[in-house]
Amino acid sequence: MSSLENIIGVEEAAPLLGLSPGTLKNYCRERKIQAKKIGRDWVLDKTNLLINTGGRKMRDIRSLNNVFFNGMMLHSAAGIDSKENNIFSCFYANVTESPKESSNHFRVYWDLNGFFSDEEKQKFDWPNPHAASLVGDDQKENTIEYFSQYPALNKELTIYDRQIKVLSRPVRQSPTSFDLIYWACAIDNQDRVYKVYWNVINLHEPFKIEMTVDKKRYCKKCLQHWGLNNRPCVDEAGHEYVRNQ
Repeated sequence: MSSLENIIGVEEAAPLLGLSPGTLKNYCRERKIQAKKIGRDWVLDKTNLLINTGGRKMRDIRSLNNVFFNGMMLHSAAGIDSKENNIFSCFYANVTESPKESSNHFRVYWDLNGFFSDEEKQKFDWPNPHAASLVGDDQKENTIEYFSQYPALNKELTIYDRQIKVLSRPVRQSPTSFDLIYWACAIDNQDRVYKVYWNVINLHEPFKIEMTVDKKRYCKKCLQHWGLNNRPCVDEAGHEYVRNQ
């Protein structure tokens, strides 16, 4: 670790990386970022906040963060597939240690009513973006003009270790999709123009996680696994679940 003045905690480091504190704690546990655990807390070097993704390629902006739940690491098997009253949900499965081990299924929920309310009032404090794409010289003026129709932000942020100024408040890229990808226009000190992106789901912690299928329990009469909404058993008396050995 670096000198003491550069040491920060998860709560301070998370917004610098455009992550929620819970997600950053997961990255610390997974050794995806250099960190040290002191007691129950993780500390990081603010001069070395580099996330190791296993290569130089950026992951898809639509990818959802892993979730740590009851000692298990859960990963999304698909994107957001349900939305009702600004409650978004997605199908997840737990990460298994062996390819032969079956994954259990989960549904993860986010309540984004607070986010939409804050952003409508232009009060949401946008952190560093998750991704960026450089705009070609022939499209600079068109890009700046397009985003100029939205309220100004003019906030200094960081992407890929580069200082940028985000000119306008981010707006939803595709309002008709379940994805919550927001984008905006930014420039750096060399007048390069970028489109910058946030996955709003990855900025928030889920408020509910429930198991939907338990592959370690099955009915010894109809052989189906335990699930939240199982169909009736072949025996009218109901399922008789046992544990896989």
